[in-house]
Amino acid sequence: MNIIFDLGGVTFTWNQHLFLSHNFKDSNEYNTAAKCILNTSLWEKLDKGTASTEEIIKKGSEQSELPYKNVKKMVESIPEILQPISETIDIIKLLKSKGHKLFVLSNMGLDAAKKLEKKYHFWDLFDGITFSSRVNMIKPDTEIFMHVIEKYGLDIKNTVFIDDTYENILAATKLGIKVIHFDSAENCRKELTKLGCL
Repeated sequence: MNIIFDLGGVTFTWNQHLFLSHNFKDSNEYNTAAKCILNTSLWEKLDKGTASTEEIIKKGSEQSELPYKNVKKMVESIPEILQPISETIDIIKLLKSKGHKLFVLSNMGLDAAKKLEKKYHFWDLFDGITFSSRVNMIKPDTEIFMHVIEKYGLDIKNTVFIDDTYENILAATKLGIKVIHFDSAENCRKELTKLGCL
């Protein structure tokens, strides 16, 4: 089986509330950062790689009216916030030992991706890694799923996609890919067992 893992929220911890509260103690700044930076097309450009980190920080500061240094701290803290979920890493190792082909498909900016790749050493467990910012495509758009399928020659009927975001799960389902909507490593393990992967 081909098994595609999301990173943030599946393989690494990710929680928007914790991310924002880590960077903004003031509730007004917290809300402003969420409304004017994180949940906007600007952040999508960061993930899609169509704007540099510096451009995102500068534009984010301008449109939110938050200090440049505060926005810079927020953007640069992404690799710090993302911590491996040990239970998921255990599942990945077990799947690898059973001979499954494993892949990564993640929406992530270039700089954060580079830092994570340098910081951790389990990337060799994967047969292919796709970061949205490197291919200028983003989930849940169909094209990024097809990019992975075509690049690695995957049989859709024998492919499982694991993600914590419903929109991404729905997009994969429409292509005929088997899916697991991740809410915990324990439930993910159960679903993989049902599919005969474990």
